[in-house]
Amino acid sequence: MFAGLVLSGPAAAGTLEGGEADYRRGEFLGAYSKWRSLADGVDQVAQFKISQMYWGIGVPRDYGEAVKRCRRAPEEGEAPAQLMLGYMCDKGQGVPQHFAEAFKRYRKAADQATPVAQGNLGNMYFEGCGVARDYVQAHLYWNLAASRLPASALEERRTAAKNRDGVVRMMTPAQVAEAQRLAREWNPK
Repeated sequence: MFAGLVLSGPAAAGTLEGGEADYRRGEFLGAYSKWRSLADGVDQVAQFKISQMYWGIGVPRDYGEAVKRCRRAPEEGEAPAQLMLGYMCDKGQGVPQHFAEAFKRYRKAADQATPVAQGNLGNMYFEGCGVARDYVQAHLYWNLAASRLPASALEERRTAAKNRDGVVRMMTPAQVAEAQRLAREWNPK
């Protein structure tokens, strides 16, 4: 789910767009070459796109290199890079599994209105992974994800809504009201 949603990111002029065009045509080596030259010049968007390719898209899979490149990208808070790093820490891909770090990265992406990260935060709050278990926060983030995921992510929207509706059975009416209030008042940072 997250890799497909992450691939659309901001684009700059010139070679970055050329790499994007190559990528869409399936000319991965051309995309890699164009983005690599920009990434080596410290372009954070290109750095992130190269990190995605190291998941095995057009180049041999190398999670360690994906993490290395992805860590360069979020210095300015790029939400897709934060989401990707959160996922890698959550699953232990390219780095040792570290739930607290995953939570931190998901939170940065969620604060920037990234619905996949919001759904992942709901999971972490529900399970108590990387953070204390908190059903109000789980409800909040699943509610945000269910309402903000694109229509093309119908199954993910249904899952977030099902999780949100399921956690209600474990909450008091006051907790449900608090979670709903927080969702109404939520704004991206």
